[in-house]
Amino acid sequence: MRTGAIGDFILTLPALRALRATFPAHQILLAARAHVLPLVHGSLADDVLAFDDRRIAALFQPETQTPSALTPLFSDLDVAVLWLPAPRSAIVADHLRRLNASHIVSADPLPTHRHAADHLLDTLALLGISSARFDARPRLDQPLASSAFASRTWLSSSLTPDTRLVAIHVGSGSAAKRWPLDNFLAVAARIAAVPKTHVLLVSGPAENVKGLRLPANSTYLPDVRLIDLAALLSTCALYLGNDSGITHIAAALGVPTVALFGPTDPAIWGPRGHHVTILRSETSRMDGLGLEQVWSAVYTGNGGPRSSPPFPT
Repeated sequence: MRTGAIGDFILTLPALRALRATFPAHQILLAARAHVLPLVHGSLADDVLAFDDRRIAALFQPETQTPSALTPLFSDLDVAVLWLPAPRSAIVADHLRRLNASHIVSADPLPTHRHAADHLLDTLALLGISSARFDARPRLDQPLASSAFASRTWLSSSLTPDTRLVAIHVGSGSAAKRWPLDNFLAVAARIAAVPKTHVLLVSGPAENVKGLRLPANSTYLPDVRLIDLAALLSTCALYLGNDSGITHIAAALGVPTVALFGPTDPAIWGPRGHHVTILRSETSRMDGLGLEQVWSAVYTGNGGPRSSPPFPT
């Protein structure tokens, strides 16, 4: 069970891979927020449960007796890993013990002084899992199930197989983590001027982007379903975004990524990978990152817009 937003979930992927490798004969049931579950269903998780599923609501109620309705879901439970904040973790653990879970690991999902991916991997030590055996860089398998959406987007934008698609995500869950929109648009215009390059501008439900003036050679996609967006990002040659869950998805897909950080410490919450460039404002305010500084990281720091993967089919 893993609470948290998109970025928190992506940073849990190394720990999920460690569980999958350690318990190859087990069926893994993953409970998390509904919109992130399709990213790993069928790969790192055999089955999934959304936290808003009514069948598990009783798990979070501090009752002295465990409702019999939970028995069909958890009667064969062997190992439970609970990345839940207190006191919810203690309540859930009590119910699972009554359901005869053999091993329960209950750990605070929030790190304090080290990277979240390392912290989550280390919580599995109680199961005899050594974090040294596993790569702590999140890796997300390409979501082939939604490749049709990526293909449709390429076709609707009249992109050719030799087009470099560069994604720019202008949002974040917190306004304090968002680089000024005008700056993003200025970078987008520069990227779009590169021959055979197309810019994909993305925003989510947390942003109120109205009357957006798009540069030439660009497409705007607001509030795309997460699994579809991941499939489309996997076809991109480059990604630029704020400290957000979408930035973590791009990095985990192996897309060359430039991540912009302000108030959040990237040493704890930053995306990982040799293909990731993180810029943090010296003032901890997003407007402390200058346009030329970001442009240099986008074009020079990552070798410039790169050749895109083959046209999705």
